[in-house]
Amino acid sequence: VEPKDVMVCLTTRTLITRGESVTTPLSVEQGLDVRDAFVKGIYGRLFVWIVDKINAAIYRPPSCESSVIRRSIGLLDIFGFENFVVNSFEQLCINFANENLQQFFVRHVFKLEQEEYNLEDINWQHIEFTDNQDALDMIANKPMNIISLIDEESKFPKGTDATMLYKLNSQHKLNHNYIPPKNSYGTQFGIQHFAGVVHYESRGFLEKNRDSLHTDIIQLVHSSKNKFIKQIFQADVAMGVETRKRSPTLSSQFKRSLEMLMRTLSVCQPFFVRCIKPNKSKKPMLFDRELCIRQLRYSGMMETIRIRRAGYPIRYTFGEFVDRYRVLMPGIKPAHLQEDLKGTCQQIVSVRLGKQEDWQIGKTKIFLKDHHDMQLEIDRDKAITDKVILIQKSVRGLKARTNFIRLRSAVVFIQKVWRGYMSRKNYHIMKSGFIRLQAVCRSRKYYRSYRITRRRITLIQARCRGFLIRLAFWRRLRAVLTIQAYTRGMIARRLCQRLRAERQRRLEAERQRLAEEEQLRNQMTVRRAKAEAERKHQERLFQLVQQQEEQEREEKEEARRKKELLEQMEREKEQPVDHSDMVDRMFGFLGDSGSLPNQDGQAPAGFE
Repeated sequence: VEPKDVMVCLTTRTLITRGESVTTPLSVEQGLDVRDAFVKGIYGRLFVWIVDKINAAIYRPPSCESSVIRRSIGLLDIFGFENFVVNSFEQLCINFANENLQQFFVRHVFKLEQEEYNLEDINWQHIEFTDNQDALDMIANKPMNIISLIDEESKFPKGTDATMLYKLNSQHKLNHNYIPPKNSYGTQFGIQHFAGVVHYESRGFLEKNRDSLHTDIIQLVHSSKNKFIKQIFQADVAMGVETRKRSPTLSSQFKRSLEMLMRTLSVCQPFFVRCIKPNKSKKPMLFDRELCIRQLRYSGMMETIRIRRAGYPIRYTFGEFVDRYRVLMPGIKPAHLQEDLKGTCQQIVSVRLGKQEDWQIGKTKIFLKDHHDMQLEIDRDKAITDKVILIQKSVRGLKARTNFIRLRSAVVFIQKVWRGYMSRKNYHIMKSGFIRLQAVCRSRKYYRSYRITRRRITLIQARCRGFLIRLAFWRRLRAVLTIQAYTRGMIARRLCQRLRAERQRRLEAERQRLAEEEQLRNQMTVRRAKAEAERKHQERLFQLVQQQEEQEREEKEEARRKKELLEQMEREKEQPVDHSDMVDRMFGFLGDSGSLPNQDGQAPAGFE
């Protein structure tokens, strides 16, 4: 459907009066109620559709010609009594259903008790039980009950929750099961249920009870493109436009459904299973006592227990009783070998409980009280314990004697084997000891001989090594002295050659000075010529000094390069050889590996 159509249906309502349609806007609360009603309608019809599908799958109606009687099992799953902080119309319906189920359950249990007592011909007094018929009459059975008043007020267009509460108070304020509000402004009323008092909040009762889908919603569903939604609302669409008088309220529908359920239960053979939740957190080994007691009270188990305890809660058939308690009387045979089981049961009960106690024997069963069963169980447990102790004593004695004989033969065999083992072990120990002693003596003898030989060899080695070291030392000393003599001679010759060359250059410079001085005398005075010649001589001397310093620097640089070259060679010797680099350096002139054969490459430096 279109979102715009949904918004219009949830915010407005169309009323048809005398052939004319009137559209009225809804308030926020009314819009929320329409939304909730629509969602509930979808959920309810979907639930009914699922149930119909399940029933169609698991149940096939018999044919008319078949004479076979079909039997079925039905399951009714209900949580039980509800009492929250705020209780509304839903809790009233649920607790009303629980009131009916509790009455049915109590009367069913009481009926079963009565039938069994009558069947066994037991003398029993009338058992009193709490009857909640007054509460049921006030809620739904008698005229002007709570459900009918709520329905009546829901049909009035101007009916409100306040007017509904006023009618409830005025009609039922004298009923002991009804609790009116504390003041005129209160909106809560209370009902005394079988499990306790529950206070209901009246606000929203009428709107929830009406809970009908108006025409706009039905038309919206009819225009939907979803076939499944149209299918589950098919019945509503077929009915067309319905007025509020024709539309049944939720309480009437619930009451009719509950009446059908009670009629179904009344013709069945019901069995009740009560499930108790031990704690709210769903944890193992955790028992919430207050929660469990509250569940037992809300489920009606307390009343059931009280009814059972008022009569004879413990029942055994004669065969079961004889088989269970024949240990209390010596000489009594099992039940399948007995002819008079009733007399045997009466004999056991008379001896153990006494004839004046409140127990009775029926036609096929024996009926006991709780304390009777407890006393019989205690006596039976004591008798069985005594017999068990006697059996245990005999069995333990036999087992102990058997174990002793077996242990004694085992010990004798172990002693024999152990003594043989110890004798062999001692022999091997003594044998290995003598062998070890021989080995130690021989080793000491060889050790002394080895020490003497080692001392002599060490002395010979020391003398030989000393001789060889002294020989090598004198050889190296002579070589060093020879190298020093040649080196000093070479240095002295180089120094002499340098001094001679310097003296030659100075003499040459002096001759040039004298020659220049002779030349300058012809051009200027003697003093000036001598000064000019001296100046040029000093310049040439300065140049000689610079040349000499430059030569010394070059010599030092050459010495430094040679030293670095030697150090580099030493480092390369210490580093591992990289074969790939060595091959590249040797055969790099062949070019790349991808070159064609018979092509020339660049040869390495110095290869030619």
